[in-house]
Amino acid sequence: MAFDFALDTRRDMAASFVTGAQETMQRLATRLQRELGEWFLDETAGLPWLGVNGLLGTKDTRAIDLLIRRETLGTEGVSRILKYSSLLNPTDRQYTIHMQVLLAGGEPVNLTLTEEGAKWHTA
Repeated sequence: MAFDFALDTRRDMAASFVTGAQETMQRLATRLQRELGEWFLDETAGLPWLGVNGLLGTKDTRAIDLLIRRETLGTEGVSRILKYSSLLNPTDRQYTIHMQVLLAGGEPVNLTLTEEGAKWHTA
């Protein structure tokens, strides 16, 4: 049985473990929120959110959405994206994502990702 350490709302380790759908969704949220080069064990992991050429500095939502979809589908345990929508506020540099993914076990899960963090629940 696979498991991972649970993360709290600030992405700090909590004193528990997650498995199954919760593990997959936590993994997905972590991948989408990680800044490119942030993780010292793999500096190619993450998305280029900030910086001079960062995603939050562009108005090309198609490019952002493409990277988010690729990162989502590259997440172990995610079979496919069922629904996807996003909203860019370039003035505040905020990006909100709403998606429904189908997990490998056949369970659909809704995910909302904002600058405050990620929230998910079964569909």
